[in-house]
Amino acid sequence: VGGLVQELLGQSAARQFDASTQQIEAWEESVRVVGEALSEVASRVDEARDWSVLFEYSIPRREIRPDVVILGSGFVVPIEMKVGATTYSRADRLQAED
Repeated sequence: VGGLVQELLGQSAARQFDASTQQIEAWEESVRVVGEALSEVASRVDEARDWSVLFEYSIPRREIRPDVVILGSGFVVPIEMKVGATTYSRADRLQAED
């Protein structure tokens, strides 16, 4: 977890994005949750071991950055994490749909 979060911090600094403590904690939790979920899936679905996971991937020409993107053979799953949220606003849903 720590190495990946450090990489995210480095990439953020390169894009001149100042990551807050809250953002860093959200990344740590996101990496942990996604890692656990994918480990569980990989224990049941052999093909899942070949999937790729991208964190904070900037989609070219879209000016959006899903928190997580899972790439598999024939599919792409963007995931918008809302770490610590107990409710979700309309804006949150629209962000995930975009």
